[in-house]
Amino acid sequence: MNKCVFSGNIATDLALSKTNGSKTKPSVAVLNFRLAVKSTSGKAADPTFIPVAAFGKFAETIAANFCKGSRIEIETKAIPDTYTDKNGNTRNSLMFLVTGFDFIDTKNEFETRKKKLAGEA
Repeated sequence: MNKCVFSGNIATDLALSKTNGSKTKPSVAVLNFRLAVKSTSGKAADPTFIPVAAFGKFAETIAANFCKGSRIEIETKAIPDTYTDKNGNTRNSLMFLVTGFDFIDTKNEFETRKKKLAGEA
């Protein structure tokens, strides 16, 4: 079974984008962000930043209801990724694809955080 559950804070600004559609394939919403997850060791260690991708309705809903700093719990599946860096070296990494999520912040906490980010509070 390939299932990972993370609880943390969204560490990046959320920017929803769309794939290029065609006559046979409609465009799909895409959202890439990092999730800051605290260590469970009991120490005040630096958080681990998890690369996360969401598509379709998950991407649209997260972008509409969360912002940088929002607390979220996500269910994901790990997707291996291979790429070539600027020096020509092959690199391997993991991306976590959202398969479900839960709200942790209340609506009031979200609205307050969103106003603060916009400079209104």
